Amino acid sequence: MSRLTREALVEHFHAHAKDPSRFRIGAEWEKEALGPDGRRLPFFGEGGVQDVLHALADRFGWTPRPEGEHLVALERDGDTITLEPGAQVETSLRPLASVAEVEAGLRRHMAELHAVTPPSIAWSSLGFTPFQDIAEIPWVPKARYGIMGPYLARRGRLGHHMMKGTTSIQASFDYSSEADCGRKLQASLALSPLGTALFANSPLAAGRPAGAMSFRALTWRETDPDRCGLLEDVVDASFTFERWVDYMLDVPMMFLKVHGRWHAAEGMPFRTWMERGFLGEYPDLAQWELHLTSVFPETRLKHYVEIRSCDNVPFELLPAMPALWKGVLYDEIALDEALGLAAALPGPRERLGLVAATDGLRGEWGARSLTEWARDLVAIAERGLARQAASGQDERRYLEPLRRRLEGDRGSPAEDAVAAWGRTGGDVSEFLAAIAYPRE
Repeated sequence: MSRLTREALVEHFHAHAKDPSRFRIGAEWEKEALGPDGRRLPFFGEGGVQDVLHALADRFGWTPRPEGEHLVALERDGDTITLEPGAQVETSLRPLASVAEVEAGLRRHMAELHAVTPPSIAWSSLGFTPFQDIAEIPWVPKARYGIMGPYLARRGRLGHHMMKGTTSIQASFDYSSEADCGRKLQASLALSPLGTALFANSPLAAGRPAGAMSFRALTWRETDPDRCGLLEDVVDASFTFERWVDYMLDVPMMFLKVHGRWHAAEGMPFRTWMERGFLGEYPDLAQWELHLTSVFPETRLKHYVEIRSCDNVPFELLPAMPALWKGVLYDEIALDEALGLAAALPGPRERLGLVAATDGLRGEWGARSLTEWARDLVAIAERGLARQAASGQDERRYLEPLRRRLEGDRGSPAEDAVAAWGRTGGDVSEFLAAIAYPRE
């Protein structure tokens, strides 16, 4: 078999371009299970997360995907359920044609989780675990996490908080060409602070206020500067697939898989692996695809554009996230308008991201509140969805929860959690009842 080349990797991205008629939406949703004392449901033990996966497989036809002797993933009809390092449960839906299908998939997943867990277990709608100290949360027994944990501990103060404490809603979108991909990356990266503010919902950590509306977003800022952030030096108006490939070739690797075993890469770049090999093996496209998952910018490119800037939120806001970005990215006029909005946002962009994480929609930027900037973004998305409705469903209704918050000046979702915290006096059981996904 011939070795990978830089040219082949560039062509790999070109090959995944799609005609707009074939555009789909992907969604990934992470959430955590909390016991009556507010502590994370662990992987091991009776009724633990591994038992939850077994129950899902037994009752709902999921196919088990173990690693060694431990069940750590499930698959069914193109959907997957996987575990984050602290036993957060993530569902990844197969690419779908509409936001309505995404909503249905998320509802089905939550109903199945409720069916296999007792009422004493609260599935939290927050973006960061609210009570437990991160050091107390056990690791999921996956070999990759055993390598990532020590590596990221050396790279940033909050790397383990990111790995074991955070949950989010993410969405993925197709591109039709290199130029289209570049525009989508530019818009979504530049406007990601507005997404952070709109969906900020992690105001607590270790049983007290975290000093931020999105503590989850703050953890990413102190995880690893080599693989996180807004990539302003990689993605701009002159973006090409070659630039992304070069960035990925030089990102220090945390891990690699050779001869069926995981190994610590100790920061070796993928480019070096391609040139020199490792234990006599050279990477193939599957290992390149794995490497693409090991960087964590606010938007990243795999064979689609993946937007990663939003906290986990109450259920009515979950489909609003892919609807917002579908309205912006799948309509050419809206995408032009979004790039114009991005150009109007004063710099520096990294500072804007910090304001969004800390203050949410109450933040001030460029003599305007982030609420005002976010209204502009939601209006662009609404017009984009209206134009898309000519050839399909009118999905503007999914933006209604965002519009109500913005028009009522209600701030980020985190403000509701803070209010519940105050209303319940910090009582764990009452607070969990307020922030848990309801059983239907």
